[in-house]
Amino acid sequence: MAMVSVIIPTLLGREHLLKRAILSVLNQTFQDFEIIIVKNYKETKLDLEDPRINEVYEARKGVSTARNTGMKISGGKYIAFLDDDDVWLPNKLEEQLKIFKKSPDVGLVYGKYKHMGNGKIIPPKIIEGNVFENLLRDNFIGTSTVIIRKEVFESIGGFDESLYIGEDWDYWLRISEQYIVRGVNSIVSIYSGPTLSSDYKKVFYGLTKFMNKWFPKMNKNAQIKNTLRLLWYSQIYYHYGDIGFTNYAQSHICIRLGTSL
Repeated sequence: MAMVSVIIPTLLGREHLLKRAILSVLNQTFQDFEIIIVKNYKETKLDLEDPRINEVYEARKGVSTARNTGMKISGGKYIAFLDDDDVWLPNKLEEQLKIFKKSPDVGLVYGKYKHMGNGKIIPPKIIEGNVFENLLRDNFIGTSTVIIRKEVFESIGGFDESLYIGEDWDYWLRISEQYIVRGVNSIVSIYSGPTLSSDYKKVFYGLTKFMNKWFPKMNKNAQIKNTLRLLWYSQIYYHYGDIGFTNYAQSHICIRLGTSL
């Protein structure tokens, strides 16, 4: 049985990205892992041969369902997430597993990641411990930097499949409500760029659904900060000429803030 299960969801047409991601796992200094690829196609198979690679077909129901499918069949003591267009640095698993071994109460370990396009390093500072309140203000945890204990999944379940925006943020919040979070103070992953839908209306509704779930637990500052994210998307509609929806969105935001624009 492998120590770490690496979950990679992917789509048809992204095979060149997927291969790059897998190679970054195969090049890890820590080698006791299995790779579970959850894909929405049967047409082609990888041209990589390694007994640790397991390809699983699933009709596309969203990235949360794909990750949950991978976690359900995983055999490792730890579960790590990697998006198909991101890559890991070689010592990622080794450095993060050291933290788990030192701290048995830790449920999640993350690290810094570097944006492939602009070179920005996120987060600038690693936040550790009881990070729930910090996470309510901002999602500073990159999915492809995360590794969790399998028991976390067994305890709180998987990603919320009803969310199509903020599903990763939601999961880290749920984990941090019950577990200690630690981080590696170095870059462990290279991030290719945002994959948010260009359908800004869809993004607005998705963020609204996420906000409906967590807004009551946010303090006032966090409520304002996250509501301003919605305001930003409502302004996008204005520039695209969707004045009607802009007015609706801003009214919705004002209700949240208890104020008027």
